[in-house]
Amino acid sequence: MHAIRRFAVRHSRFFEGLYLGFERVIVALDPLFRRIGYERLEAPFAFTERHVKGLLFDCKMCGQCVLSSTGMSCPMNCPKNLRNGPCSGVRPGDYCEVVPDMKCVWVEALNGAARMKYGVQKIAVVQPPVDQSLRGSSAWLRVAREKAPARRAERPDPGKLVIAQAFDQARKLEPASAPLAAEPQAAVYPQAAPGQARAFAAPAAEPAREAAAGLQRSVPFDPIAHPLPVPPAGHKSASTLEQTLRSGWFAVTAELNPPDSADPRDVLAAAEPLKHVVDAINATDASGANCHMSSMGICSILSRVGLSMVLQISCRDRNRIAIQGDVLGAAAMGVTNVLCLTGDGVGVGDQPGAKPVFDFDCMSLLRTLRTMRDERKFLSGRPITTPPRVFLGAAENPCIPPYELRAERLAKKVMAGADFIQTNYVYDVEMLERFMARVRDMGLDKEVFILVGVGPLPTPKRSRWLREHVPGIHIPDSLIERVERSAKPADEGKKICIELIQRIREVQGVAGVHVMAYRREHLVEEIIEESGILKERLAARPAGQEAEPDRAGPPPAN
Repeated sequence: MHAIRRFAVRHSRFFEGLYLGFERVIVALDPLFRRIGYERLEAPFAFTERHVKGLLFDCKMCGQCVLSSTGMSCPMNCPKNLRNGPCSGVRPGDYCEVVPDMKCVWVEALNGAARMKYGVQKIAVVQPPVDQSLRGSSAWLRVAREKAPARRAERPDPGKLVIAQAFDQARKLEPASAPLAAEPQAAVYPQAAPGQARAFAAPAAEPAREAAAGLQRSVPFDPIAHPLPVPPAGHKSASTLEQTLRSGWFAVTAELNPPDSADPRDVLAAAEPLKHVVDAINATDASGANCHMSSMGICSILSRVGLSMVLQISCRDRNRIAIQGDVLGAAAMGVTNVLCLTGDGVGVGDQPGAKPVFDFDCMSLLRTLRTMRDERKFLSGRPITTPPRVFLGAAENPCIPPYELRAERLAKKVMAGADFIQTNYVYDVEMLERFMARVRDMGLDKEVFILVGVGPLPTPKRSRWLREHVPGIHIPDSLIERVERSAKPADEGKKICIELIQRIREVQGVAGVHVMAYRREHLVEEIIEESGILKERLAARPAGQEAEPDRAGPPPAN
């Protein structure tokens, strides 16, 4: 079956023409179908479709066939059921993250699309999540139902799915997700409301240190005592990360890995080293498919003490109903940033028997949250009285195959609604520069803020194991050998990370860095301090303003 499926991809141009011709025949037969009755035709059509498409494409009968938009490679064969792929875990040789001996379904889709007349345009369209109620039904009859009214010059049923416009056309029609125009000073640095001090409740703050470092601090937020934060003029959220990025400063975010504990003091202790050196903190969501305290819980605790949080959402663990509700709940607790992730497969974690959900992928999640924020409605169309004012992010990996199409995948995320991007670990700056050159050619650096992921290099043995066993990790041999030769490998790994930050800072189009060191938050603080990123903010300090030595101050007024 797999061999026949790959045959269809290799001959996608032929099957594209066959599909277009068959579609015209099916739509033309609509009067006959209506006379007989679509309901009466459903069973025989579904039976025929299941066997014909099952043989040719290994069809899973989702009822919403998008073969002509995915290079004749059925996306439902992806173990994560991605409708907008590939993910960031493609293994060397274009193999699947979850099933290592299988070629990535989405790499095959991209190859098939490149052979088709309209394939490149169609594969750039953001596909909506699967409607589970249509599983097992005939996609052929659904096409006839939806497209026949247009042929009869009638308006289509508003309850049916409207096919999205091709990427190049949609890019012209949609506003930029993250315009980089300078904001008024009052919008970038809003004053705290009366009664809302800008100091921490806990852990103890050092306001002078934070101001000197150029960090625009969130105020402690109590959802009972305080109103929801209001976005400054021209902003999508009240996020301090968004304010920093729009101010033109090089932003710094870091990752807090949740404890295996129900004690909030463990969370506060983990955040302590980060509070003075970052613009926002990511609370991971069961990273590596391992269970820890939830991202929602972490964000709730730290928002109450005045830290700007990034809620991570993995599509692996919850369906669309739960996720939409979670985002409303997070926004009600003062969370202003959301990072949309597809998530690792459950097989890489310590509970491989868990059921993977993947009701959304990252792009359909982005589009849903943008709809909730901008159009004030759920995916179902039901209105939302107070929308979640959140700054939307996504992840990208410039260092894994297919390398030449990573920028195009980024563009698809921007079209879906991404305002900022955080990349996976980048240890190869040359590879990043090639990726960013393509990003600039496409104009994406003007539409989205890109923060590059960095971290201290582990021991040589650990580095080689990560590179060989963890999808999405690329570490050049030269860096591993450098650590191996060092008398102090840990110090050398830290030094490499600092050098990477300094080099990445010079790459045109990069808006910041995202520093990660699993459960070593103190090391993150040291890396950021020693990299000199915050010192650059000192140069922007207005004359006569007090600042601590070697610390950066707030930017000058525009």
